[in-house]
Amino acid sequence: MWAMYVVPAVCKAGAGWKQSLNRSDPASGMVNSASTPVLGMIVLVIYAYETHPFSQRGRFMFIDEGTELEISNEAFPAIMAELRKKIVPHNHPDHVVVEQVARDLLAVTGPVRDWELFVVDDDSTVNAFVLPAGKIFVFTGLLKFVPSVDALAAVMGHEFAHVLSRHTSEQMGVAYLTTLFWDLVHSMLYTFTLNLPLFADLAGRGVDSSKDLLTSLPHSRMCEAEADVIGLYLMAMAGYDPTAAVNLWKQFSEQTMEEELEFFSDHPLHANRAKELSTHLNSAKEIYTARQKVAMRFEELRQETLKGHAEEAEAVRHAGIGEQGWRSIEELDRALFTVLSEHLVHKPFWYNGDKEEEEMVEESLKLTELNGKKEYAGEVSPSLAKAVVVGV
Repeated sequence: MWAMYVVPAVCKAGAGWKQSLNRSDPASGMVNSASTPVLGMIVLVIYAYETHPFSQRGRFMFIDEGTELEISNEAFPAIMAELRKKIVPHNHPDHVVVEQVARDLLAVTGPVRDWELFVVDDDSTVNAFVLPAGKIFVFTGLLKFVPSVDALAAVMGHEFAHVLSRHTSEQMGVAYLTTLFWDLVHSMLYTFTLNLPLFADLAGRGVDSSKDLLTSLPHSRMCEAEADVIGLYLMAMAGYDPTAAVNLWKQFSEQTMEEELEFFSDHPLHANRAKELSTHLNSAKEIYTARQKVAMRFEELRQETLKGHAEEAEAVRHAGIGEQGWRSIEELDRALFTVLSEHLVHKPFWYNGDKEEEEMVEESLKLTELNGKKEYAGEVSPSLAKAVVVGV
């Protein structure tokens, strides 16, 4: 939100010194015409850079959470107008099945959003999506395709991961930043090709045709891969077998006959998604096996956070879950990262390569061995044990 105030101010300041230079040195003025967006980009980069609280990768966030929710809420009525007549009632068998999976996943995330589920009667659409404000849409075509509730949990975990990662805000911000960048490239091309109009036109067309391939599409594929991995751990914590996620993407790959090159797509190829998830599968299996202990530690962090915000202890409750939630998605993401880091390996799990895989499994096996014991990072109190909502 602040970007709409900062960038015009920077550009206005830049216009002043550009005008003064133009009066004395036209050539300098041409070069500086490309410098105005540079200042805007520098300001944006400095203020928008942050670390993803869950996956620990660097990212640029230009849109605050409040604005993201406003945009999502504005889009919701149009979506409902299109799908309302196809939405099945709450007592429909398909809704009942999806609702149970959603409840299990939301027992992990808590009421960080105003979650609401809609199952759409459309067998021709194999899809599901969740709006940033928490409105969940699942199409019956997906239910016909997935072989089990575990596979359904993999898809829904992926969609929830997009919300927890605030990928919509990130992608909107990146689109804004890349627009500034390509405007800068166009300005420089114009500056250095004033006397070569044909070349300038060809170069400009080349930039326009390649900018999505070089910026927005790779970023979109990265977000999808990140949501796959985060969703894998979410479903494991919720009590669903993570093996189903790998098998599902293999099934997609075998049955959809992908012909498009990944370079031209905003999603990774199904086969590549299965391959990437396979590198995290052993770790996710250990989380799945030890999910009771993981849930206890996660609940500890939740209670510590609530104590730190006593004035907000009466947080919004989600119907049917009854657990006090996190104040923000960032707090939830940080807690998830803390728990997974403690139970897998003492470094960001997102960056773990093949060399660390054995160490991750070893750490997780130690945790699994504690399943029948009282001790886990100190004795777990009976009241805390009752608060556990994940796993069996």
